[in-house]
Amino acid sequence: MWSQNLEPGSQEERLRGHLASSFDTITAHVRSSLDRIVAHCAAEFDTPISLVSVAKPKHLRVLASVGIEPGEFPLETSFCIHSIRSETPLIVEDALKDPRFCDSEFFHGDPPIRSYMGYPLRHSGGSYIGALCIIGCRPKRFTSQDLAKLQTFAGVVEDILELHTIHLEGQQLTEEIQQQNQRLLTSNRLLRQAEDVAEMGAWELEIGSQKLKWSDGARAIFDGEGGDSMSLEDALARYERDDHDRMRELFAGLIETGAAFDFETDLFVPGGGTKRVRIVAERIENDGHPARVVGILKDVSRSFQADMALRHAAEHDSLTGLHNRFAFDRLLQQRLSATRDLRDTVAVLLIDLDGFKDVNDAVGHIVGDIILEEVSERISQATPDGGFAARWGGDEFAIVLPAGTSSTEAQAIGDHLIEQLRYRSEISNHLIELGATGGLAIGRSGTSVKELVRRADTALYHGKKLDPGKVHLYEAGLEQTNLARQYALNEVRTAIREDRIFPGYQPVVELRTGRVVGFEALMRLNSRSGRRITATEVFPALIDPTLSREVSNCMIELISGEFEALSRCVPALDFISINASEADLLTSGFAEQLMRRMRARNVNLSQVTLEVTETMLLVDNTQAVRRVLTELRDNGVSIALDDFGTGYSSLSHLRDFPIDKVKIDGSFIQAMASDQQATKIVRALIGMANSMGLSVIAEGVETETQSRLLQQMGCSLGQGFLFGHAEDLSRLMLGPHCNYKLQTVASAVA
Repeated sequence: MWSQNLEPGSQEERLRGHLASSFDTITAHVRSSLDRIVAHCAAEFDTPISLVSVAKPKHLRVLASVGIEPGEFPLETSFCIHSIRSETPLIVEDALKDPRFCDSEFFHGDPPIRSYMGYPLRHSGGSYIGALCIIGCRPKRFTSQDLAKLQTFAGVVEDILELHTIHLEGQQLTEEIQQQNQRLLTSNRLLRQAEDVAEMGAWELEIGSQKLKWSDGARAIFDGEGGDSMSLEDALARYERDDHDRMRELFAGLIETGAAFDFETDLFVPGGGTKRVRIVAERIENDGHPARVVGILKDVSRSFQADMALRHAAEHDSLTGLHNRFAFDRLLQQRLSATRDLRDTVAVLLIDLDGFKDVNDAVGHIVGDIILEEVSERISQATPDGGFAARWGGDEFAIVLPAGTSSTEAQAIGDHLIEQLRYRSEISNHLIELGATGGLAIGRSGTSVKELVRRADTALYHGKKLDPGKVHLYEAGLEQTNLARQYALNEVRTAIREDRIFPGYQPVVELRTGRVVGFEALMRLNSRSGRRITATEVFPALIDPTLSREVSNCMIELISGEFEALSRCVPALDFISINASEADLLTSGFAEQLMRRMRARNVNLSQVTLEVTETMLLVDNTQAVRRVLTELRDNGVSIALDDFGTGYSSLSHLRDFPIDKVKIDGSFIQAMASDQQATKIVRALIGMANSMGLSVIAEGVETETQSRLLQQMGCSLGQGFLFGHAEDLSRLMLGPHCNYKLQTVASAVA
């Protein structure tokens, strides 16, 4: 019986097949040696057949033979496999009577097989891989003495096969050595290429001699100095002087305790230049040999410079080179933190250019950028030592003054800086004039960056509105105005979000007849408590550009939706006036949006009047305002100039803008009864407007006397509390104006 590990398909069987495959190709010398052995065996035992075989997984391979052709035979029908698997010599006296072989096809061959003697061949690895076989044509041909002789020949065959195995292993080892040498050459070549590409090199320190050895890459970083080696002290002398002590500490710690390090410093190279290098080092322990220190040296100049450039770009404005807002906040925080120990003050000055928008409109943004660069240079030169400047926004700048600067000193510095920023020049036939306004705030220990900047911004905001061209110091009193502004902003924002804004319609009447001819739609809102709030109470919110646009959009949508109901209430209605904001007139597409919404509700544009104030006509971009008003007028919308007579250039506005109506400011109307000068002004304004073919509406009419005086002066239309307050649509439809219920109005003007 075969042992379990020799059964077909076992691990031993697979290993034997693998070893047998190593003899698929044998040298001519091995083959001739095996041929001599089998020939000698055939002669010695006087048999027609002698062979050497090895067992593969499914076949028996004959390596050398006499009496049969070398080749492969089915494994399971062969004699040899029994000797190989049993790992013992085998003698078959009469195969014809042996149940294992009696059915074998070999009995019918030529010559016929009757007796067999085989000796298993053992590989140096321990496995039996084949057999040396002698085959006779008559039964009982072989004896135990023959088997002893065959053992000797089998040993010779094993030696021959072992020599073949050694030869193969030698060939394989030679190939592996050649491959390793090739890989080593390739690795060295790749290492040199990697060192060149990565701008790095390897180095080694002999601890005892303190000598440095390095690769070609490391030597190249040192610009070829020092040959193949250099002393550690000479190498350290080439680095940044301020880092000498630190590097000595690092090397001492590495040698004594094995503490690896990774360090960056500057390396001085011949000719006076420098390189930024990174040094990485660790200690290697060698059994029975002195420890060594090895590492790499990398030229990081490019990445260092790129990183520095990125840091500079991250903290500086690309146009002016000043600090940007992010860096300003960080540096100001550092300055404020330092005051906690020094008990010092920190002064922040915000500066906004006056008239810069005109520059961009007149000569374009490219020239505007050049002017900003010059302005930034002047700010840098005027900023005292110990302070720093930043570009805060488009044409807004921020300066932190030296620590300890008093409010008086800060005011003087700010006044000087404002003076330096006065700019007057002629570019492309355009006279360019610039000024600046400043907001100054003084902070102490405990003041946050956000709070200090907010105070400076509050001072700047009020300065721009009240007295531009100067530096304004923050005072606590400004907070009341600021709080009122914040209240107004919050009230309007929440009203928009909660749909609490609505139009209040104040009637415009024909003074002679009392007939309602139009309404002015005024913004009103209900507070959460139910109180009705007028536009005057939240005026600071209505001059905020973004919020004023939101209010306008809301009002236009509501008015267009209620227009049909107003027309039914007052069938002879001539117009409804809508108030525009400065932001409306400067917003691209405002005119088109207004007309589209009105047309969507079938509102005739000839029944729409857009009211603008004189201050809106004084904006920087007057050309844009003129384009908007002209587009609306060309499509049937009337343009009314509100608060007429209170501005500085009313006559020029009538000339330069498409005005159809003027509304005389109510302050003149209310002063007529007691002020002869006011009466003369109103008479002159009415006469001038009539002579120019403009409709005149008198605002603020509160008494019958005022109404009669206006009629005598030739004013045809009036608006004021005498004729009614601004009411929402629901109340208006129940009032005296609806369906010509004009008794109250008629009696008022009789």
